[in-house]
Amino acid sequence: MDADSDTMFIFPRSLVKSAMESPPNYVHGRQCAFLDFAARGNNENTFTHRTGNKIEQVCWRNADPMASIARFIQEFIKRDLSAGDIWCDAGGIGAVMMSRFAELGWHINGVNNESPPTNPIYASIGAQMWHEGARTLNQFILPNDPILSKQLSSRRMDFTSDNLLSYESKRR
Repeated sequence: MDADSDTMFIFPRSLVKSAMESPPNYVHGRQCAFLDFAARGNNENTFTHRTGNKIEQVCWRNADPMASIARFIQEFIKRDLSAGDIWCDAGGIGAVMMSRFAELGWHINGVNNESPPTNPIYASIGAQMWHEGARTLNQFILPNDPILSKQLSSRRMDFTSDNLLSYESKRR
């Protein structure tokens, strides 16, 4: 791969590497979490927790979504999170998972990545989150994790026919 192709990644590899190897000082602040659900047993469930500017991730594979819900709730309790501090992708399996969390008393926040953006230069709120996240990455303390590095630096930017900034689909 030539150096110019690196510029088409939303999070260029060099940016991710720099952020992981040279983190900023810790800045205290509120905590929140984001959940990513595995649609199939070979995918990972991901619990991403942020306290101030420090980010940590806990990932696991489990083909049983109900067992994964129990594991997520353990992570919430361990960190003293309230439902209002927790966000997830509300599309696809996320809608089903959110419903089950609500049945268990955890009314977490959902984000549908295909929803309209708050900034009109983006194609969707998902595209906006990816692109704006890349611009602020150096403000966060990230785990020095090769899997996270690969996940962040593998999504390429894209444009719609209306010239709105987007991202390539995971389903290539």
